[in-house]
Amino acid sequence: MVVYYGRWCIWWWRMTVPDINVGGLRQESLCLPNVAEVNEARSDGTLQAVRQRCLDRGFPAYLPMDVMVRGIAKNLHTGEVWVHQWNGLIPCFTVCVAGEDAFACAPELCFLQLCRDATRILGTGVDRRLHVGILAELGCELCGTYSRQDTKRGYRDRCVALTNVASLMFLHGRMAHGSGAKCMREVVPWILEGLASPMETALYLLLCLPVWLGGLGFARPVANARIQVPVEFRGRWQWEHVVPDLWWPEAALVVEYDSDEAHAGREREDQERRELLQDMGKKVVVFHADDLMDDKKFRNKAESLAVHLGHRLPAIDGRYALLHKMLRDALLKHRRWI
Repeated sequence: MVVYYGRWCIWWWRMTVPDINVGGLRQESLCLPNVAEVNEARSDGTLQAVRQRCLDRGFPAYLPMDVMVRGIAKNLHTGEVWVHQWNGLIPCFTVCVAGEDAFACAPELCFLQLCRDATRILGTGVDRRLHVGILAELGCELCGTYSRQDTKRGYRDRCVALTNVASLMFLHGRMAHGSGAKCMREVVPWILEGLASPMETALYLLLCLPVWLGGLGFARPVANARIQVPVEFRGRWQWEHVVPDLWWPEAALVVEYDSDEAHAGREREDQERRELLQDMGKKVVVFHADDLMDDKKFRNKAESLAVHLGHRLPAIDGRYALLHKMLRDALLKHRRWI
């Protein structure tokens, strides 16, 4: 039996079918294998065969396969298989079936494990304040409708989210004194549900993370929520509802991210939808890829948002400028940390 851990679990969830029912895979309880059983599986080639099956499904070859055991598991890391010890009981329904004699930690437990191992994975040279932004990006993916992929597009759409903020907080409450819980408590407040692409997530985090984490400190928006079109507008426009990327209801402000690939051939439809939103009395601001990649363009767009939201942008002093640049690099350059 093999129980996937941490990063390998995240990739197992990324490679599952887009409409997977996570609840139907959860196991009420599971007894973890011990070190001797894992060593036996390593010696007879079982672990290597399991890893190869995962690689054939599209798992990244640069990652070792992380597995979990009970008890002490020191010095069992090899190039292809890393063994992690887990002391104590696993909460009920936080392990899922992942194939023949294979199990994966549920998305909530995976997230806790990555909060626990953030320093080891990211490296001691990464500012600890960046851990929050990088882990919040992962949390937004788990609570969003996309999954990262090693493809040209970089992600694929999901029909339903793998988890939600309430489930993450529920697990945190059950394991509040465990390793990784403190980091998880710092990260979860910045996770936004419903985001639909990595660039939407990066845009949200750059705008809304607090200044002390390198963001601009904007109020929290709503992601990809339906806005009903009033009856009086339906004679001219074809939609009964519209779904903007980011929406601040109190300020009647809509932010859209346009990627060249996802919106190719839809320019007229996008323009009509934005005209409809403007007719409904909403301010619409559109970001493109170069607006995110170019810090000067990004700040110019952010200034127009700040005026509409009544928000004051942070001064670009030396300390903040460095932290903001590190956050931008972490979110936009997609360093392979997971």
